[in-house]
Amino acid sequence: MKIIGVVGSPRVDGNTQKLIEIILASGAEHGAETKIFNLNELDIKGCQSCYHCKTTDDDCIIKDDMPQIFEEIKQADAVIIGSPIYFGQISAQTKAFVDRHFSQIGSDFKSKIGKKNLVLVFTHGNPKSDLFKHYIESTSQLFRFMGYKVQDLIIGAGLRKIGAINQREELIQKAKEIGEELAKLKN
Repeated sequence: MKIIGVVGSPRVDGNTQKLIEIILASGAEHGAETKIFNLNELDIKGCQSCYHCKTTDDDCIIKDDMPQIFEEIKQADAVIIGSPIYFGQISAQTKAFVDRHFSQIGSDFKSKIGKKNLVLVFTHGNPKSDLFKHYIESTSQLFRFMGYKVQDLIIGAGLRKIGAINQREELIQKAKEIGEELAKLKN
């Protein structure tokens, strides 16, 4: 079992990253191999809409860090993707990551990465956990279209300050439970 974590927050050691790390640590405790990517620390360009990936047998023409991430995802059994919600949407780093999945959708609309188990992690500063409910639902649906099987999600509301997650035992516990469950899954 291999679990990949993708952090879409620009904050070093922010709440999104901490939740993903807790899930991964729990998965590792239960036998999973884990790896984490912090999108803000990588060279990831936005999709150029050149359609190279649709007019050739190649994947994306852009030579940056995304091919490495896609290769890791293809080899993984489960993926965790986390983003803070900024101005009602995922972060710019996460949006670039999402857009680059265009190269992983074949002309037959089938995913080149396979049906991967997915956990989505969303954090935001507003204390209302259902404030972005519709956006989170549509984002989950988008990931399903891209070939992921959404297994679970965590919404960390009211987490504006770095370290706020440390006072949210219910979120920490849920993250641990998710990690344990992911370690038991197979594609």
